[in-house]
Amino acid sequence: MAFKVYLVDQDEAFCEMLVFFLTREGCQVTVFGQGVKPLDRVEERPDLWIISVDDGAGFKVMTAVKAIDEAAAVILTSAREQLLDRVLGLELGCEDFLLKPLSPRELVLRIRKMREPANPLPAAAGVNLQEYKLEPDKRIAVSEQEVVGLTSKEFELLLVFCRHRGLILSREQILQLVWGEGYSGPDRVVDDLVRRTRRKMKKLRIETIYGYGYRVS
Repeated sequence: MAFKVYLVDQDEAFCEMLVFFLTREGCQVTVFGQGVKPLDRVEERPDLWIISVDDGAGFKVMTAVKAIDEAAAVILTSAREQLLDRVLGLELGCEDFLLKPLSPRELVLRIRKMREPANPLPAAAGVNLQEYKLEPDKRIAVSEQEVVGLTSKEFELLLVFCRHRGLILSREQILQLVWGEGYSGPDRVVDDLVRRTRRKMKKLRIETIYGYGYRVS
């Protein structure tokens, strides 16, 4: 089944370029450009939203998408190098924030990573994290009759805690393990990610090591 991408951007040339590269990657791309209202389609749940926040309206679209499905995968793009935009996007739960002009190859590589199955847990760690059972294939956490849908970053955070159970991890370590070495944004995104994960998984006990990082036993 094709990987469905909804692309929200007013720049026709930019959209044509992305459609070309993403279609070659096997994606089915729907473009919301001039005069097309993406808010009318937020309930359709594609595999990925790529939303431009050049004019700020993209944040409204992302908020609507997350209201329907908090685990929806969203990549934000912008020609404005504004730290506030990046921080706001990450606080809202986007998978990534890419500045234009961006490399189509970089975007394709990031989408490939998103499509890969979650890294398997070490046999010693199993798939249980406190009162939750993690299901990597579905990227969900299950507790009794509760099923928690998670974004890719939220699930990767849980896998990191599983692999380093009982160890104190600094914010810098979590950044490297979840976002990768190429990330250059503020480390406060770690706090935002932990906050969102705590809100979704109220039974999960994440210990804050003030001034340093976090630990899950």
